[in-house]
Amino acid sequence: MSEYCELASIWLAPKLYMLDAYGYEINAEPFATAFIGKIAPRFQETFSELKRIGQFSNGETIFLR
Repeated sequence: MSEYCELASIWLAPKLYMLDAYGYEINAEPFATAFIGKIAPRFQETFSELKRIGQFSNGETIFLR
């Protein structure tokens, strides 16, 4: 979730790499893809009534309920 001038943006994106307990970078894409696949229907159901109305130059997007 991002906030800019009191406007909130909710986004869902996979994190492709993460660090393990020893500090080594591991490929997290399979885990991220599975997790997003599992929660995507509920995420869309919860936030699908939002309509995108614009985007700031820094990439943050604003929505209208």
